[in-house]
Amino acid sequence: MRTLQLDKVNVGSHPEEVIYFEQAKQFHECQLKMSENLFTIYRNGSIIFQTILTLYEEDHLTKTHCGKWEDGKRFRIVQPSDELIPLFQAMQKENITIGSMFSDGYAVTFQLGEYVGNNSFKQPTDSILCSLFEGSNNPSTGKTIFHSNTHQRYEQGIPTRGEQVGCHRNVVIEKNISGGIGYSVSVENPDAIPGSWGATPMGTKPMKVVLSEKGKIELRGYGYDRTAVALGIPMNDATFENYGMTVFHNEKEITHCVIHMIERGIDIDYYIK
Repeated sequence: MRTLQLDKVNVGSHPEEVIYFEQAKQFHECQLKMSENLFTIYRNGSIIFQTILTLYEEDHLTKTHCGKWEDGKRFRIVQPSDELIPLFQAMQKENITIGSMFSDGYAVTFQLGEYVGNNSFKQPTDSILCSLFEGSNNPSTGKTIFHSNTHQRYEQGIPTRGEQVGCHRNVVIEKNISGGIGYSVSVENPDAIPGSWGATPMGTKPMKVVLSEKGKIELRGYGYDRTAVALGIPMNDATFENYGMTVFHNEKEITHCVIHMIERGIDIDYYIK
């Protein structure tokens, strides 16, 4: 959740859009929660505006989504590109612009700050969880671990091998260790001998958020295992897109995680019992 601080405004050249210009300005000092597919504005813990987002265009400088006002009129939301956001965050000059679909239309730019006030939502204290629950692919530095004591394997949606009660697993989620966007995800067995074959049921995979809904975040692997490619493994087998994860949460903590081995039709649900 981020605060919006009004920075720059331009009413533009289309008088019929002044109503949207004025509405956008009213978001000053409100809180923003934005994922790849949802844009929500809060004031004092209550939603005052929400729209579904669609990706409009993206280049190495900016990333633009489209949303709709209550009457269906489309508008643009312009941010720095995924590559540049970490740089702006480091300089504490991250911003976002709400603007017209016309190139000479209205534009309202806000500086983004961290939300530190009280609201009706229980915000996690772990910074990586804050980023994850917001559906951000530009998380703060850090790591979080979900400690599971039970898991269930599914093959083509059918439970197999029985419920593995008392089998401890750590689902590790951290800022992408390779420096790219998104997260690094792995699964560890804390009961195994460190470095042994069973110590890491799933090695580190780069993943990014592809869907953010209330209580659920979906991540999908991206890129390729360069070591596997160098060893001659076919690209279809070396791609991290074969992996994904769904994180379920209560806006305070993770409740359970499901690892997806997509090409094999296998899902493993990690939870606490």
